[in-house]
Amino acid sequence: MEIEKIESLIKLFGRSALSRLEVAEKDTRIVLERKNNAAALEIESDAAKVLKKSELTEKTAKVVKAPLVGTLYTASEPNKPAFIKVGDTVKKGQTIAIIEAMKMMNEVKSPFDGKIAAILVENEAVVEYDQALFKLED
Repeated sequence: MEIEKIESLIKLFGRSALSRLEVAEKDTRIVLERKNNAAALEIESDAAKVLKKSELTEKTAKVVKAPLVGTLYTASEPNKPAFIKVGDTVKKGQTIAIIEAMKMMNEVKSPFDGKIAAILVENEAVVEYDQALFKLED
């Protein structure tokens, strides 16, 4: 299966409401799946371990997850300031990071309003689909 086709499947799946997609072509099989209980299955970097659980309760925390697999960038260019930092207030739809996948830059937008409580991944980290990237609180 061509890489462009795989990339387009990932993008379409990320935008859809499907919980699972399985595609088979010749000797290639691709399975994309969303985890509904993501809070229990979060993958976090070493930077996230600094955050104590007592600092952020499950009830007030909102998690922004990676919409696709790729390299996460916290700024639009290497010498530019980061889109956000801990303590910033963001609005729903605001760009908070970029994920590069297959030489394409994809904006990560905040799905809700809130204050950045934690940044769970470092700049230029490779992220997995549905990986926790940021925690927001009301």
